This record gives sequence, C-alpha cells and structure tokens, in this order.
Amino acid sequence: MNGKKEPMMDGRQFHVRVRGVMVLLAAVLVGFLWVLYDLQYVHGAEYLEQSRRKIAKTETVEAARGQILDRYGRVLVSNRASYNVSLDTSFMGEDRNTVLLRLLDICREESVTWSDTLPVSQSAPYVFTAEGAYGNLRKYAEKMKWEGLVPTAEEIEALQSAESPALPSAERLIAKLRETYQVDPALSDEEARDLVGVLYELALRSREITWSSYVFAQDVEMTFIVKVKEASLSGVSIDTTTVREYNTSYAAHLLGRVGLMDSDEWNNIYQALDYPYNASVGKDGMEQAFESYLHGVPGKRAIETNDQGKVVSADDNWKIDERTGEPQAPQPGYNVISTLDIKLQEAVERALADGVGALKSEDTQGAAAVVIDVNDGGVLASASYPTYDLSTFLQNYTELANDPLNPLFNRATQGIYPPGSTFKMVTAIAGLQEGVITPTDEILDTGRYTYYKDYQPQCWYYRQYGRTHGKENVSEAIRDSCNIFFYDVGRRLGISLLDEYAQKFGLGEYTGIEVYESKGHVAGPGYTESLGQKWYDGN
Repeated sequence: MNGKKEPMMDGRQFHVRVRGVMVLLAAVLVGFLWVLYDLQYVHGAEYLEQSRRKIAKTETVEAARGQILDRYGRVLVSNRASYNVSLDTSFMGEDRNTVLLRLLDICREESVTWSDTLPVSQSAPYVFTAEGAYGNLRKYAEKMKWEGLVPTAEEIEALQSAESPALPSAERLIAKLRETYQVDPALSDEEARDLVGVLYELALRSREITWSSYVFAQDVEMTFIVKVKEASLSGVSIDTTTVREYNTSYAAHLLGRVGLMDSDEWNNIYQALDYPYNASVGKDGMEQAFESYLHGVPGKRAIETNDQGKVVSADDNWKIDERTGEPQAPQPGYNVISTLDIKLQEAVERALADGVGALKSEDTQGAAAVVIDVNDGGVLASASYPTYDLSTFLQNYTELANDPLNPLFNRATQGIYPPGSTFKMVTAIAGLQEGVITPTDEILDTGRYTYYKDYQPQCWYYRQYGRTHGKENVSEAIRDSCNIFFYDVGRRLGISLLDEYAQKFGLGEYTGIEVYESKGHVAGPGYTESLGQKWYDGN
C-alpha cells in the first residue's frame, strides 16, 4: 500500500514547488517593475538632473619635474605648488561673455595678469604692437577668411608711426572681433579689448592654430581663488600644478627655463615621445638638454564634473593601462646633477660684472668666462655678462628682449669670436711636436715681422710702446704673448700643419657641451676660398 501512495505524494510536492517558483518569479517581476517605476516616475527628474550634472572625464595628472643640482648636491632648481586658471567655454553656454567679463573684473581687482597674445594695444586708439604673435593672428584671419585685416611682416614697422586707410587697421580688426564674438556694444573700449583678447586666445586653440592649451592665468594667489569660487563661474576651473622654483639667481643661461611647447616642437620632437600637446617642456639650457630625464611620466585618473565644469568627485584609484595592466600613477622625473659649483659660478659672475663695469671703453658689449676642471673637463662655472634672473624672466621679458646688450644671449657657448692670442698655444705645441723649435730655441723680436714684403704685422709691444721683447724662447714668448715669435713659428709650420693641430684641439667643432652652442671655423685656404677670396701665405 505504501508503494501505491508515494506517486500521489510526489505529484502534490511537484505542484507545490511549481507554484512556489511562480510566486517567486512574480515577486521578482513586481520588484523590477517597482524599481523601473521608482527610477522613471518617483525619482526620474532627480536622476535626470544628476545625469546632466555629472560628466565623466579622464584627468591627466602632471608628474613632478626632476630637480637640477650642482656637483655638491645643492638644489638649483626645484618645484613648488601653484594654482592655474583654465577655461572651458563648453560649460558657459550663452553666458560665456558674462562669465568672462566677471572673471576679468576679479583679475583687475586682484592685479592678476592673464594671457593675451593679440598683438594690439590694450587701449584705444588701437594700434598693432611692435612685438607679437602675428603668425597665429594671420592663420586665424585666413581661417575666418578675413582679407586685409592683419598686416604683413613688411607692413608692421610702417604701422607703428601712423596707420593709413589703405593698410590694415587695428581699429577695424577689433571691430571685427567684437562683431564675431557678439560683444555688447555698451562695453567700454578697454573692457571690450580685454574680452576679445581672451576670446581670441580660446579661438586659437579650438581651431588648432596653436597646439598649446590656454592657461588663462598662472600662479594665482589664494585671495583670487576665493573670489573666483564665490562667484561660481561656469567653465572656470582652478588647477593645482607645480612650477619651477629657482633657488639661485645665478647660472640663468645654463639652467634654462620651462614653457608650453609650440606646434613645431610637438610635431618635430614630442609627438613621437607620446607627450600630450599641452605639456610643458624645457625651452633652453639644462631644462632642454636633459628634458627626457627631468620630465617624468604623467598619470591618469577618472573624475566627474558637473554642468559648470566643477569637479564633483574624483576616483582615488589610478586608471589601469590597458597595455601593461599597471596603474597610471604619475612618475616623477629624475634629478640631474650637474658639474657646476654654484658658489664658484656666483664668484665668476660677480667678477665679470665688476670687471666690465670698471672698463673705460664704451664699446664693451659684454663678456664671458668659463672655468673647467682640468682633471675631467667638467664645467665648474660658465658665466655670460650681462645676465638675467630666471625667477623674473616672464615679468621682465619685454625689457630683456629689447635690451641692446642682449642679456638673453649666452656669450660663453653661443658667441663666435676670433681666438686672438689664445691660438698661440696651438702654434707652440705644433712647433714643439713637429721639431720646428725646441724648448730652448730663441727667436728675436724685431718689432715688425719683415719676412713678407707686402704684409708686415707688428708685435703688440712694439706697436704700443715702441720697444721689443728681444730674444725669447717658447716659454718666454707665451709669457709675453710675443707676436713675432709665433708669426715665425707659424710660417715655418705652414698652414696644413696648423690646420691639423687646430683640429686636434677641437677648434672649429662643437665642444659637446649639452646646452646649445654655436660652432665657429678655423681660417685656412679652404674656408677663404669658400668666401670667394684668395689665400696668401702671409695669412
């Protein structure tokens, strides 16, 4: 009997289970329907607003640049925290001009300087300025199909004195910019000029005329930041970054500076190195020479912004590199230890300044001095006078660039000068090595070198004092810098041997120093012929 009842029991259990599963599925379905109802009807408006407010972005976090130190570990260039102001007009909408005008008002209140490369004077009557980024302005005008509004390179100088109606007019350009950017006609000339200057900078980037990002203002103070935050300006963000801090006012030509790269630098150099086009790079000196060591690798992380461009949340976890599987945290650059002794550098720069200042000649344009370690050839100090201070370079750039003594020019590595009496060392060593003279051989200083009938140079001593050095050996001739001695040794050697020894000493070639240098040439038959002239033995 038990065997007959068990199938009936199994059937009831099966139906019970089926009903239970159906009830569970129905409950789940009801739950899903309630969630959908809650999302779309109960909190739909709230979630829609949140979706509009939160915009997911990937933020690039710059890596700290490496430090530059001297041979004893003294820090010459380091970093400090800084705040930059950047703009994104996509968040400003129709209030763009209003937002920018308020930002400019805060800048004036706090005496903050903003970036403006429009080469037009700041106040009416408007004129084109002597210096400016005319190349970018011409590209912009071409994009906009504006004919006759931007002067050519040949017209710029003529425009400084008086503008002719037949030539491009800065007044007409500003009027066109005001029309293009829909600037309120009620604005004063000064307000309108400031506004179109900012809008022009933004347009340059949006049209890819320049590849550098538009950093509106750099290194702003906390009082300025507070006012900007209180104004709640859409599309205006304050970014934390680092800027170079110079712990010495010396060695400006050697240390160099950092700046945003231009389109040529990106296309020709840094694009292949996977740099972002808005990266800051070394522009000259050691900053440029050791860029690959100092730069570091930027990181990436996910952030969310609201519809005003303000960051509302940031992911503390760095994004994962799909190729390596590693977090993309920023990797700071390497430190660079130079061969400089900054204390010696300071002493040499002071000596140059004092020495040149004491000279009576009004023709002195500058001076240079280099101190080298005789053991390994390391540069202990390299000074160029006049010089400048890297910490105030941007503020003083116009003054420095217009200084007739050209303090930005590194006379130690970029200047090309006749060697003068320093070449006598080459002549002396060549003469001794080739057996033309011995250490004890003497040559009579006759005051005037009469070997050639048509060319008879004098010894400086004879020319200045009317006397001679008498008989001198090579050591005495070097001591007295006797011209006649070395004229005669050079004649005996001949130009071919002199050229050979000059090359062995590296004259007329690059020295190999890492900072930018110019290369001179060694006089000789080949170089003289390249100038279309004839070489004479007396040369």
